Amino acid sequence: MLDLGCGVGRNCIPFAMRFPETCKIEGVDILETAITMLHENCVKYGVEKNITGHIAPLEYYPIRKNSYDFIIAVSALEHVESETAFTDILWKIGNGISKNGMVCLIINSLANILLLYMIRYKNRSFKKQHCTEVTLGISLL
Repeated sequence: MLDLGCGVGRNCIPFAMRFPETCKIEGVDILETAITMLHENCVKYGVEKNITGHIAPLEYYPIRKNSYDFIIAVSALEHVESETAFTDILWKIGNGISKNGMVCLIINSLANILLLYMIRYKNRSFKKQHCTEVTLGISLL
């Protein structure tokens, strides 16, 4: 498993706890403090042998081809340095996933933030076409 933007382990630690005999996870985060806390949390929950933490910008982390049964990136890809880096990492994710693997990408966008703001403050000038949802088929990755 590959957890891009793993932070302190909110997503990868439960997987390691559920599948302790078979789950090997690479967690990647740009923040050294997050990886330090990831290691502390791994020890706390007894999964330090299952998870390795790596400090790196996501767009520069070497994703090995056909190596992961599950790749997850929760609220992380929107922070890469450019649109080109975003496109490149999507290709890398597509190449890194194994034949029957799964990918979970949760990407926050300005459109979603604007929608929540307008709903909260009942701004009637905000129109639905300002929001975009993109569903990428595996063939695009």
